[in-house]
Amino acid sequence: MQLPVGFISVHTDAVVFLETQEVTFGVIIKDNRGEYIAAKSGHLRCLLDAHIAEAVAIRVALSWVKERGHSKVMMYTDCQMVCKLFNGNLLDLSFAGCVINDCRELSRHFESVSVKFISRSVNKAAHVLARAARSLVRLFGILLFLLVLNNLFNE
Repeated sequence: MQLPVGFISVHTDAVVFLETQEVTFGVIIKDNRGEYIAAKSGHLRCLLDAHIAEAVAIRVALSWVKERGHSKVMMYTDCQMVCKLFNGNLLDLSFAGCVINDCRELSRHFESVSVKFISRSVNKAAHVLARAARSLVRLFGILLFLLVLNNLFNE
């Protein structure tokens, strides 16, 4: 489905790795025709809870999209609860609800922001990017360690 001119689609996902106590995210931005514009991934500092992680991923995505200067945003997430929280009128004082309230405040800086639920299969690219963030951070850490060792031995 093609979005109106001037809109971007933003696909977000978060993954909670309980065994290593890590939370990662993936964000993909596409133009109104569905062409890729940018992608971002990384670690999140939050409780090891899927709903909170998904809400924080949306907040990170909104902040990044704002920095990039976009004003018309269609957000997509595969977390139905977060979608309902964002689109609902009730004040939710849970951790996820507080993050969603931050997202609502942030959305006031945009001309238009909508959050829609999509299935995991449709959100696969953001999910794969979120899972890959775990490996990318480890790889960066190993490379940094090797660089420090190299500098120590070459002094």
